[in-house]
Amino acid sequence: MKTKESKNDDTSIPPLLTCVSFTYDNGRSNALLVKTTGNSSSHSFPREYLFNCPESFSRVTMETYSRPRKGLSAIFAIGDDLNESLAGLCSLILRLSADGHEKCAVVGKRGVETVVER
Repeated sequence: MKTKESKNDDTSIPPLLTCVSFTYDNGRSNALLVKTTGNSSSHSFPREYLFNCPESFSRVTMETYSRPRKGLSAIFAIGDDLNESLAGLCSLILRLSADGHEKCAVVGKRGVETVVER
């Protein structure tokens, strides 16, 4: 007996990316958290990428239930001022380490290592 395979419609396919945009402090602080969905054999958690980590980022994400998880792979500092782009990095690292997160890359323009090492 031959069976005809039904094609999946677009509504049954989960999105590949979820983007959460944070704008607070009267529009002066912006961050973008990109979350991938699905499970790959190379990692057990969906990958997450954070663009900018301004001051109070951890607090705002805790209040909105949209905080980064163990899958956070990299933080990109894309602003002109590294100190402003990464002002919330210390509190984020403390919170991630409390959740059992082991490592995360910080990517930015020249000089980002001096901000991270402080």
